[in-house]
Amino acid sequence: MRFAVGFAAGYLLGARAGRQRYEQIAATARQLSNHPVAQRAQNTVKDLLSTAVEETTHRMARDHGSPVAAPTALEQAPRPPRRARADGGAQADTTDNTTG
Repeated sequence: MRFAVGFAAGYLLGARAGRQRYEQIAATARQLSNHPVAQRAQNTVKDLLSTAVEETTHRMARDHGSPVAAPTALEQAPRPPRRARADGGAQADTTDNTTG
């Protein structure tokens, strides 16, 4: 019986401490995801993925003769303006022009 009581008490205390640590980690993750640098990185990744999906879809349609699907919501989302890279390609302009 003592073992069961000790086990139950240990389990409850451990679960409580685990929950507090989880909440701490979750709060830190929320703060980081709301940081402007993280948001710019998220937007850049979304833009790159959207471009890759669009290019792949068109390439497959060209190479395999299949019709191009209607644009997805991600493809229709507004994109940041593009600027030329030194190697002749283009990249998303992620400079923050909102701060002075």
